[in-house]
Amino acid sequence: MDLIEYVTRHASLALVGLAIFAAMIVSREIGAKLFSMLRPVLLPPEPVRINESHIVAAVLGILLVLIGFGFYLAVDRHEVRRDLVVSEASALKTAYLRSEFLDDPTALQSSLRAYTQARLAYGLSQESDRKAKASEASKLQNPVWHEVIVATKSLRSEPLPSLISVPINEAFGIADRRNAIADARIPTPVLTTIALYLFAMTGILGFTTSAAGGQHRVGSFLLFALLTSVIILTLDIDRPRGELRVPQIAMSDALAAMKL
Repeated sequence: MDLIEYVTRHASLALVGLAIFAAMIVSREIGAKLFSMLRPVLLPPEPVRINESHIVAAVLGILLVLIGFGFYLAVDRHEVRRDLVVSEASALKTAYLRSEFLDDPTALQSSLRAYTQARLAYGLSQESDRKAKASEASKLQNPVWHEVIVATKSLRSEPLPSLISVPINEAFGIADRRNAIADARIPTPVLTTIALYLFAMTGILGFTTSAAGGQHRVGSFLLFALLTSVIILTLDIDRPRGELRVPQIAMSDALAAMKL
């Protein structure tokens, strides 16, 4: 696991934010120091007014586009996760309600409740437990399907078996998609490019502000804080088990309906 992957998946975002903010300050000071070292070469003997803010603006503009692209990817994936939870809960609830048409739905309904409970536990689990909870839920799919076959064995010529099996198959398929998308993250090359542009921009900012005859540290640090907050928010949204987690209300409601 490389550094970028570790940061996006496991590292404390508070520490990541502090590290990014500190790195931007260091990069800015390096840029300012570099100008001081090169000043005899870059400037003529007579003082002249230098305005290179357009360079900073250009680099900052590209950086904001990259951050915006990463933010869009994270939010879009978050919405997909949310929609999948709603769809899976709806399919399980539909299968449970349709099982009422069976002569003896007790065993099937019990299996569906246990499976729904396991999927809810998966949705509420921490990142360290996610794969174990997913495996536990997957193991309950065979018992559910077995009960479907047993309960509808005498009704194979009727439409009822398909009315029950179709939403269950749909729920199983959605579960696989949820498990897969939980491993998806913003591509590492995108994050690497953002990091490179971030530190290039802060270095150029330090260089150009020094060239203009000032430091503007307060304004620079405020800009760094704003950029850091957006990056940390993006990383948090991109984590399925971050602070901004996908609500499991739909799955909880489905399980509550099964227990009525």
